[in-house]
Amino acid sequence: LHPELTPETGDYIRDLDFTEVITNVPGIFYLKDRNGVYIYDNDTMNQDFERDEVRLIRGIDVVGKTDYDLPWKHDADMIRAQDAKVLARGKAITFHEMHRLRDGTPVPYVTVKAPLRNRKGEIIGVIGYICDAGVRCILRRFAPWAQALR
Repeated sequence: LHPELTPETGDYIRDLDFTEVITNVPGIFYLKDRNGVYIYDNDTMNQDFERDEVRLIRGIDVVGKTDYDLPWKHDADMIRAQDAKVLARGKAITFHEMHRLRDGTPVPYVTVKAPLRNRKGEIIGVIGYICDAGVRCILRRFAPWAQALR
C-alpha cells in the first residue's frame, strides 16, 4: 500500500473485495496468462461486429479460452501481437483502435494493457481494459438496469 495512507484507509483498502469493483467497472476488464488464455473476465455488454448487435458475454464463458476461440477471433492476431508487445516491454501500453459496424459506422475503442505480475515481480500475463472511446461504454454497461426500471 502507498506509504502516505492513514492506517484507517489502509485497513479499508485491504478489506475491499476487488472482485466486486472489477466486475462492475464499465468496460471490459480481463486477465490473461502468458499464453493468451483468459484467467478472468468481467461480464460485459460487448459489441458483436459480425452480427452488428450488442450482447452480454459472461466472464465465465471466456475463462479458459483464447482470443481465437471467441467472437472476436477475426482480430485475434492483432490482439496477440499487442499482448506480446506488452510482455516484451514490461510496461503499460495504450492502443487506439477503430472497428466498423456492418453499416460502416466507425466505433473507436481504447485498450490499455499492462503486464500482470506475481508477488516476486515476474511477468505472468497481461491485464487489459477496453472501452469505447466515447460514453457508449458507460451507457452500455448500465443499459440493462435502465431497461429493468422502465
